[in-house]
Amino acid sequence: QSLWELNGTLSDEQDFEGQRVALAAACDAFLYERTDGKVGFTVGRWIEPDLVLGPDDFLSLELASGEFGADAPDEVAGVYIEPENGWRETPSGAWVEKDVAKPVRDEPQLFMVNSHNQIARLNKRLARTKRARFQLTATIGFRGYENLGGRTGGGDG
Repeated sequence: QSLWELNGTLSDEQDFEGQRVALAAACDAFLYERTDGKVGFTVGRWIEPDLVLGPDDFLSLELASGEFGADAPDEVAGVYIEPENGWRETPSGAWVEKDVAKPVRDEPQLFMVNSHNQIARLNKRLARTKRARFQLTATIGFRGYENLGGRTGGGDG
């Protein structure tokens, strides 16, 4: 069985952002624009940063607390297309990130997935992402063009 597989269709009636979200969510993708104007992507794995940024590289930087609190999901159970259920929309088993008496449950619709193994891996990733301790929003200068298509990390300074 393939580790990552996309099974679905995109319509030209969908806007680009809707298509991007459907594709990226189904395979834990990191999408980027290449220097030639085309879109590239990598799927489902951690990539060590190629470029380390320091304080002088940032035009603006905002650090906020993550999704901890009442709105953060305690468990994630994606809805996917199950071949053994007549290709119908089927909720998966839940990944429980935090065991509480009355959990907040997120059920993302990942209709380009038709493998229980893949949806289980995505549930874990989505739960951990949505309960991240911090959220970072930054604007960087032209140095970012040196790393189009790569990963960027923060420096020690």
